[in-house]
Amino acid sequence: MESIKLKSSWLNKCLMKYFSKEVILQEDLDKIKYLHLSSTYEECMISLETPPKRVIHPNSGDQWCDCCDWNVENLKKLDDLIKIDKYDYIYSIELINEEADVKDEIAEKVELETAEFEKSITNVGELVEVEDEDYISEDDDESEDNIIFSEDLKYFRNLEELRLSVCSDIYSLGFLNNMPNLRILELSEVQLKDKNGFESLLNLKQLSIWGD
Repeated sequence: MESIKLKSSWLNKCLMKYFSKEVILQEDLDKIKYLHLSSTYEECMISLETPPKRVIHPNSGDQWCDCCDWNVENLKKLDDLIKIDKYDYIYSIELINEEADVKDEIAEKVELETAEFEKSITNVGELVEVEDEDYISEDDDESEDNIIFSEDLKYFRNLEELRLSVCSDIYSLGFLNNMPNLRILELSEVQLKDKNGFESLLNLKQLSIWGD
C-alpha cells in the first residue's frame, strides 16, 4: 500500500490523529469526502460521509448565498464563471454571478440537510496544536508562516466538498485537476500565483469565493 507523507507536518499530524495511525496511506485519504481547512484559524475538519447535493453551512455566514454560484454545471466557459485579475504576481478571482438565485424555502431545506450532514464532521484541528516546527522555515521559497501547502491537496482525490477558508498559504489550484468527484468548493483569501486548475472550476456544481 502506498504511504503518504505530506509537506505540511501539521496536516499530517491531524490525519494521524483522525485515523489513529502513525502511517497514512493513500487508501485512507481516499475515504475522505469532506475537508475544511483554515490556516489562519488552524482548522482541519474531516468527514467520510457524502455531503448534500448543495450546502449552506449554518454557522459560516452568508457566503453560501451572497458569494456563491449554485449553477456552475450550466456554464460552458471560464469567463462566464469568474473574473480574473492580476496584481503583481498574485491572481485574484471573483465570481461573475455572486448571488445565488435560491428561493427561501429551498435555502431552508438545504441548510437543514447541511446541518444534519455536519454531525458527521470531526474538527481534528481542535485536537492537534500547531507547534513552531509546523511553520515553514525562513529559507524556503514560500511564506514563513505556512502550515498548509497546495501540493498536499492533490492526495485528497475523492473529495466531494473542499473548503479553504482564510487560507493565504494556498498559492495554486492545480490540485483540482486530481479531484474528479469534487462538487463544492469554497475559497477565501487564497494567494494564487498561477492559473493552474482554473479550468477545473467548471467541473463543480457550487462555488463560493469571498474575502479576496
